[in-house]
Amino acid sequence: MGIAFCLMNKTMKIKYLLLLLISFPLAGNSQTVYNFSNNYKGSGNAAEWDSNLREALTDLRSKSNRAFTAKEEEEILQNSYYNKAFVLGKLLEKNKETKNDFLLRHNAFRDEIEIQINDKIEFLVRHPDISCILGKEQYLFQPFKITETGAAKIGYLKVLYLGSNFTLFIREVKQFKEEQKAENSLTASWPAKMEDITEFYFLDKSEDYALRINSKKKMFSKNVSKNVLSDAIKYMKTNKLTTKNKEDLITIYKYYDSLLTKNGEI
Repeated sequence: MGIAFCLMNKTMKIKYLLLLLISFPLAGNSQTVYNFSNNYKGSGNAAEWDSNLREALTDLRSKSNRAFTAKEEEEILQNSYYNKAFVLGKLLEKNKETKNDFLLRHNAFRDEIEIQINDKIEFLVRHPDISCILGKEQYLFQPFKITETGAAKIGYLKVLYLGSNFTLFIREVKQFKEEQKAENSLTASWPAKMEDITEFYFLDKSEDYALRINSKKKMFSKNVSKNVLSDAIKYMKTNKLTTKNKEDLITIYKYYDSLLTKNGEI
C-alpha cells in the first residue's frame, strides 16, 4: 500500500481503518484511526490509543477525561509545537523515500506528525516502519526506555547523529501542567501551562530500543563501551564538554563513534 496516512473524512473512516490494519499489522495491537481537524482542542483521543504501547502524552489526559477550560484550551492550542510552521519534507517507508514532497510538522503535545493537504490537516500513521524528514531533520517512530529496567515506550525521536555503531536521538515533547491555585497565603499559585520536555537517547545497533542518556557520569557510562570509556571521559574533560548540551553531546558521540571504529567494535 505504500505510505499510509489517516484521512478526516468520516465516511471513509472504516475503509481506511481496514486498509491500515491489513497494511501494518502489529502483534496483537491494531492501529486506530480517529477523526482530527485543525480545530482540535487537545482532548478525546488518549483512550483510543493502545495503552500497552503508547505513552499518554500528559498526566492530565492519562488520568482524567474532564474537559479543558477555555484558558487551558488556549494554552494547548498556542503552545503544542516547537515550530508551528509546516516544513517541506518527505515520507519514508522502511527508509525508502516517497516521490512526492509533503508539508509536515511535529505536534509535540500529541507526539504526532501532521500533514497539511490543501486546507486540511491530517496525520501520519504511527508505525515503526513509517518515518519522515522535516526539512533536514529525520523523525523515527522508535521504541525507547527512560531507564534500563523500565518499560519500553514508543514515540517520535529526532535523529541528531547517525553513526557507524549507533544512533543519537533527541526527544522533544510538551506536557500539559494544570493550573495550581494557592491553598493559603504561604503557598504559590501558577496558571496552566505547557512544559517543554527534552531528552537525549542512544540506540546501539544491536538493540531494539533506544536508552535515555543520563547527564550523571555514572549513568552516562551505561551508554559507552567500557573498552573506550576512559578515553571518552578524558576527551570530555579536556574539551570541557557536557552531556546536558545538544551540540556538546553530538561532539562527544562523534568522537565515541570514532573510538569504536578504531577499536574494531563495529
